[in-house]
Amino acid sequence: MEPKCVHSDPSDASSDWQKTNFANLIRYRPNGMYYFRVRVQGRLIRRSLKTDVLSVAKLCLNDKEKKQRQASQRQLAVQRGRGQMTLGEALQLYLKRLEANPDVKPRTKE
Repeated sequence: MEPKCVHSDPSDASSDWQKTNFANLIRYRPNGMYYFRVRVQGRLIRRSLKTDVLSVAKLCLNDKEKKQRQASQRQLAVQRGRGQMTLGEALQLYLKRLEANPDVKPRTKE
């Protein structure tokens, strides 16, 4: 008797995501949370809106999408050397990178 393979079918994974009537807004069925899905500069970005209420998700959607697009534009401008970066912006960028760096211990970050 052969053991049964219990692998999930990849097509089942796509059924976990439910489309909504609103552009760039999707719902993850297992936990009911809403996510925004947007393509920025050729990359597909999917982030949680941290809510399971549709009305709250609709309100947050535009703000989050706008933030993603602005961050992408700033990053692209800096990479190309065209963006005029102030000292304050450079400091904020450095501190964000430092905070996100897992190789630096928390006490050092303080």
